[in-house]
Amino acid sequence: MSNPSDVNLSGNTESYSVSYAMYAVNSLSVLLSYWDANGICKFANAVHLSWFSKGSSGSYTYKDLEILIYRANFTTDGQLSNVLKGIPSTFEKFYLSNEGKLVLCKVSLTPHIIEEKIIGIIIQILPNPERAEDLNQYKAVKSINGDKRMERLVVYLQSRLQGPFPGIDDLANFSMVSKSKLKRDFKSSFNTTPFFLFRAQQMEYAKIQLTVGNFNKKQLAEMLGFSNLSNFYKCFNNHLMQSKVF
Repeated sequence: MSNPSDVNLSGNTESYSVSYAMYAVNSLSVLLSYWDANGICKFANAVHLSWFSKGSSGSYTYKDLEILIYRANFTTDGQLSNVLKGIPSTFEKFYLSNEGKLVLCKVSLTPHIIEEKIIGIIIQILPNPERAEDLNQYKAVKSINGDKRMERLVVYLQSRLQGPFPGIDDLANFSMVSKSKLKRDFKSSFNTTPFFLFRAQQMEYAKIQLTVGNFNKKQLAEMLGFSNLSNFYKCFNNHLMQSKVF
């Protein structure tokens, strides 16, 4: 995207206005994207690259951006279905930034309606840097074979600790591999299953929160997606009794 000052003013005024508007949108700290009714990303401003890129090095394609933004934006616990019915939705959600931090964001999903037909969705994500949580405070998990892709998946799992296990389908989509390959690569990297590691990380998170006094056990059980309080007690006590596994 060129700087608007570089645009030839002797050309089409409308074209210049569009270029200036695009430059302004790409300069925003708000993540702004537009999706058609089929869930295809038609536009995402530049700040998405710093949030959802594969890293500062290596090739990066628009297809990657489309997949990664889709994973991040549309995992909204049923919010999307309401928007597709024409109901705007605003909520807060933690997102995993490219720096490995959980950042609380205000998310707005706005249906684009023409002649009573929904043709697209406008998504705005406003990060709150004052509500960022560094995942490095949790126990780092290094792979046996140095597979950075699987280590990145563990960071993603850590970003989802406050809720039930995401599921193998979700993890495979995030890693952009088949379910069978995900299970195989994860086993080779950590000698355990995604669910077992996720549960161990949840219990480590619970131990930290109880130590600093942020929550009690009942609150943590609800936060971590346990429908049965006794199951949480059992998992937590087993975790405390076990020696360090990872």
